[in-house]
Amino acid sequence: MKVIYTKVRNGVVHAHDGDGNRARMSSYHLSTSFDEAHKEAARALCEKMGWKGTLIGGHTLKAGRTVGMVWVFDDKMSPKLNVK
Repeated sequence: MKVIYTKVRNGVVHAHDGDGNRARMSSYHLSTSFDEAHKEAARALCEKMGWKGTLIGGHTLKAGRTVGMVWVFDDKMSPKLNVK
């Protein structure tokens, strides 16, 4: 199973898979929602790596505060992000 992690550093949303594959959104605009910005970063990594399928995303927490998101491929659940 492939897992993608996304988080914001210095105003840029970064996505990585734990295997050294990375992508990022060039900027995190205040007009873009938190979830949408993270979806775009996850989508960018999938496009870069040629991965296809449906991603399901959820928030990651630290001390009760949302600090990022995690994405997994699972076509059996309701789609949150389609990568084609």
